Amino acid sequence: MKRHEVEERERTVVRALADLRASTVTIAEAAELLGKSAPAVRVAVARGRIPAIHIGRAVLIPRDSLVRPRESTGVAPISGTLLYEDA
Repeated sequence: MKRHEVEERERTVVRALADLRASTVTIAEAAELLGKSAPAVRVAVARGRIPAIHIGRAVLIPRDSLVRPRESTGVAPISGTLLYEDA
């Protein structure tokens, strides 16, 4: 593989990771958003109540899985109500 091909692949991976990080939150960030403790969120993830992406030891939670859009107002999901209130 040529050097420019390797560099292009590296750039692609970096962009993909940046996109993934922008659309996810960590356990600590999810706990803050939900008003729960980090251990409570970890338990909810372990039980499958909160979907998560595991990359090595890192656990990332999709932002969209933490909010529910308000159907009646049509606002974007980020302005919706939090899910997993009993996480």
